[in-house]
Amino acid sequence: MSLFRRSDRSGVPPAYKSRLEALLGSPVDGPDVEVTFTWESPEEARQQLDRIGAMQQELRSLKKDVTRKMKAVRDSYGARRAAVRPNPLLALAGRKQASQSKSARRERLRARQEAELSSYQVTRECIDGLLLKLDSYERKINAWVARRD
Repeated sequence: MSLFRRSDRSGVPPAYKSRLEALLGSPVDGPDVEVTFTWESPEEARQQLDRIGAMQQELRSLKKDVTRKMKAVRDSYGARRAAVRPNPLLALAGRKQASQSKSARRERLRARQEAELSSYQVTRECIDGLLLKLDSYERKINAWVARRD
């Protein structure tokens, strides 16, 4: 049994990857996700703006979920590191060995925490990139509509 949630080659945990793919309607292969919008009339542009607004709202909600999960992971590992006690057998051998053993166990826990958090960090970066792209499209569409009206 593994302590880590496995993510695919994109680095995004499967639960979040499926939500992103459902939202975007295309596969997510990594943190650099492409999204495009097309419109030819002011009505289509307004529909795309509505779609962008809904996507932004869903992405912000997803980012909050990811942030909460990251906080839970940090809290969990923080409690585990705080609970590390020196090995009583090593304490008999000497204070230095007991301290080194305790430090090594804490360091292993910290490394596990970083490994688990890395996939969530990739997910947040992906969401941030998407939000920036959506903001850019929103500005382009609004400028296009303003020129047409």
